[in-house]
Amino acid sequence: MELASQLRSKKKFFNFDDIYILCTSKLSNSKEEILRSLNYLYQKGYLVEGASVTKANVLENVKRNQIYDYVKNNPGAHVREIQRSFNIGSFIAFRHLKYLEKFGYLRSKKFMNKKAYFLLEFDETQDEKILVLKNERTKLIFDHIVRYEKIRLANLERYLSLSHGQIQPHLKKLLEFNLINSIIENKIIYYSPKISEPTEIVTVKREFDYLGGNIRFKVAVQNNTEMSISNILVTLNPSDQFFWDESVQKITNLPPHNSRGVDFTLIPNTCGKSTIFGAVSYQDAYGNAHTLTINPKEIAIKCPLVIPQSMSEYEIIEWIKKLKKSTTKIDSIDKNLKLIEGIYALSILSYVIVLHKANGLAIYQEQLGSVKLDADLISGFVIAIQSFGTEISKKETPVTGLKYKTYNIEIETGDYIQALLLINGKANEYLVRSLFIFVKEFEKQFEDQLKSFAGNISQFRNTKEIFYRVFDFS
Repeated sequence: MELASQLRSKKKFFNFDDIYILCTSKLSNSKEEILRSLNYLYQKGYLVEGASVTKANVLENVKRNQIYDYVKNNPGAHVREIQRSFNIGSFIAFRHLKYLEKFGYLRSKKFMNKKAYFLLEFDETQDEKILVLKNERTKLIFDHIVRYEKIRLANLERYLSLSHGQIQPHLKKLLEFNLINSIIENKIIYYSPKISEPTEIVTVKREFDYLGGNIRFKVAVQNNTEMSISNILVTLNPSDQFFWDESVQKITNLPPHNSRGVDFTLIPNTCGKSTIFGAVSYQDAYGNAHTLTINPKEIAIKCPLVIPQSMSEYEIIEWIKKLKKSTTKIDSIDKNLKLIEGIYALSILSYVIVLHKANGLAIYQEQLGSVKLDADLISGFVIAIQSFGTEISKKETPVTGLKYKTYNIEIETGDYIQALLLINGKANEYLVRSLFIFVKEFEKQFEDQLKSFAGNISQFRNTKEIFYRVFDFS
């Protein structure tokens, strides 16, 4: 850009070749790097071929800067309007507008055989409304329709002192661009403004949650505009029911179509309900100030409160010692409960059977109580029940358990086996968990044998060792 400025001081106009030759002679970068950089500057509009200006200095021209400000304050301005406002000829006006458009400051739009100009970031959905209402008489008629909400043509003629022929073309234009409605009531035509859903430029949302004994109050600001907003101050007004460190937080800048949130930590000092509200102030891209309300939110504080307490270092150490003693007692009770749970589980365990999943053959069984079972009969029964479930659901449905008046059968299905526990009572968590672990360990140890199983059950003779270890019969 510095070399472009030097070239500009020597030549009123320059092209791509001029700046490329100068850069290759003055810079140590490779030709490929220079070429890529120049292409980038041209694509981004920082340089325009044949121009004596760059994006950095395009607004240095006083008249051009004034035209830019005029379009900013008068969106939809026509070339003739700009000529009249600045008392300049059409060539000068077009030249300044051309540069502003080329360098991305303005955009143009053809409307009713005229070329109108807007800031590049101006909301395009508002273009036609702005352009239609630039006609003074059209705007006058539209303003009266908005004012009276519903009005007939005869009243417009009387209020505006205009004839039917003078008003009708403007009504037609307002209807064509969907700015008004025509309504027929009792054979009389009325005109009313087109009501559209208001677009909230900046929105504020708030919510809260409980953080321990405190309240975390969240405020989110959403920028729905096409330009950044800045100097955003979020102010909260909690009641005397709370302590808080800060009631104002700042967001320096919020880009278009982005949101950002801030958190306030509120410490309750009394119970009951409280209403929290606040305000959000900000500056738009033009420096105009705006204020929005943070809608009131009711918060309920339940007792007892968790209130901070001041303690000395000695008191904290003593408190930690007591806590450790309490924890030791709790751990001891927990271990005793687990031991009792295990003893009870083993006392109600009567029989264990392991079935090969593919053929239903019992590959391991052991009697642990007084009841003696026929493993093959149990196997056939479980397979029949499972087949019935599969038929109903149209997919494989493993049985997880069977319940009887006195006995329950707990079943765990793995990839290759099904393990069954006959229990004289209701299975507790200890039995269910141990059965799951047993199936996993059994399949892990005998995976190869299970895959190639051909009826030899002697290869699973170590099953008892796994079963007793997992269920901890010690």
